[in-house]
Amino acid sequence: MTNIPLVMYKVKEKWLHMSKILDVTTLSNKLKSELISNLVETCYTEVVPNSRRGRGDHEADIYVDDQPLEIKTCYNGRSWRGGAFSKRSSDYLMVGWKDIGNTIELFALSVNLLESDWKGGNVGNYYATNIDLDFLLQRGGQVAYGGVIKKKKNHHPEYR
Repeated sequence: MTNIPLVMYKVKEKWLHMSKILDVTTLSNKLKSELISNLVETCYTEVVPNSRRGRGDHEADIYVDDQPLEIKTCYNGRSWRGGAFSKRSSDYLMVGWKDIGNTIELFALSVNLLESDWKGGNVGNYYATNIDLDFLLQRGGQVAYGGVIKKKKNHHPEYR
């Protein structure tokens, strides 16, 4: 994952370009997360050799040398959510983001997760699974780019 800093730089660059066309400050955090996720996928395949995007929800977000890589994004980097396909055992790039006007700050954590690591799902009408930063740090995720993660209750990434 040595190319992650360049991927994140390109994501921020494309976000800034997009914000000149669209008032991103009016978008919901959910929509911003989806856009950032798509930008990460796009920039990753532009930067990382032998990588390609998956062909739909039934596949991983990205394949590198035919190995799956899932991309998850969340505002402030505290807890990531996903649907039924989030429970794949795979390598993951967990991206936390914070918006500052028309720009964004990013950090990325790389970690290998098992299907059993994802919690929740199919509880009442709520189908989403989730995973939080505390668990990822205990699991041995490695910061691939960006901020410093404070080790105290309710970990919050510090963006730089």
